[in-house]
Amino acid sequence: MSNLFITPSEVDSRKVASLPANPNASPAFGGRGYTSAQLRAAFDALPLLLVERFNALVTALGETGEESVAAMIPTGLTSPSGEDVPLSRLFGDISDGTFATYLKVGASYLDLILAALAPLDSPALSGAPTASTPSSSDDSSRIATTAWVRDLVERYETLYLAILEGRDGNVPGGGGAGLVLSKRSDDDFDVEWASLSDFAFGSPTAVTPQTGDNSTKVATTAFVAAAVSAMRSSLLGGAGEAYDTLKEIADALSETDGDVAEALSLIASKESKTTFVYVTPGANNEVEIAVLSDHDYRAASFEATSLSLTFPLAPEDGFIASFSFSTPDDADITLSYTNMPDSYATGDDCAGGVFVPARGATYTVVVWYEEYPAKYQWVVRKSG
Repeated sequence: MSNLFITPSEVDSRKVASLPANPNASPAFGGRGYTSAQLRAAFDALPLLLVERFNALVTALGETGEESVAAMIPTGLTSPSGEDVPLSRLFGDISDGTFATYLKVGASYLDLILAALAPLDSPALSGAPTASTPSSSDDSSRIATTAWVRDLVERYETLYLAILEGRDGNVPGGGGAGLVLSKRSDDDFDVEWASLSDFAFGSPTAVTPQTGDNSTKVATTAFVAAAVSAMRSSLLGGAGEAYDTLKEIADALSETDGDVAEALSLIASKESKTTFVYVTPGANNEVEIAVLSDHDYRAASFEATSLSLTFPLAPEDGFIASFSFSTPDDADITLSYTNMPDSYATGDDCAGGVFVPARGATYTVVVWYEEYPAKYQWVVRKSG
């Protein structure tokens, strides 16, 4: 580092000597006989020395090693551990962020700052947090302090007392539990007693919870209606409009309960040997079926415009069969059957023992043979 300083000998060797009146004159005339080049070099020597050492010093200050110039220059700062901080360490601490630990704030200033803040004991701001008091006419979402509420109460109390004492109108007669003073007109003091029920919400609304929600959320009428509809659909299981109420089901059962009970009894008593036959309609959706006992005639899309059924002339004991079909929406179905001199149909779209299919409906029919009296018995159910 010593080579950065300018020594007295270097100054003496480079400074310009006292000049006589004529520095370029010969020694005989009191001068040193400088040539112009020598005189210029003499004047440039010291400034150039200063520039050279200044540049060297600036370069050395940028170095941060233990032997650098910056390591020997004190800053007057003290590290958190109590050590003096030279300039080189200050540079390094600023670079890596350690310098922030040197900063200190007076305790009195911190006390002032902390005193102005609400305590953060918990997210609920327990303790005694404070807020600035809004103006008395504020109508926003700002925090209402106790001072703001007290001012509001005092203003209305003053108004009430003024009315009560007759200074600003008179309190009307009456009053009592469940009654409040209400303005009769735009005049602030033209008041009357009114029932609290007059200030009800009317028709408040709420967000409808998701279907299936099972929580403490408010259940809207839409939520209840959806729940009832879902329960009703589950109970109906796809039943058509003719059986979508309990009364309709009860009426239908009361009309054909004997026939249905007998059909169910026959089905339950037979062995599980039903043969499922999938029928394919012919031309123009004409269907012909030779009905056999223990057969269930059906199809994925069984729509018939003409359905011809042929039953055994002398059915075996315990004869029972069933079939399902749909009718078109835009035409009447022709239903005919053979070998059934005596038969009686009960159920949907049956009148006087005769089954007359309707348009656009789906039917399931169970037919069995009764020996006493000898006849075929039908039970018809419509699902669409």
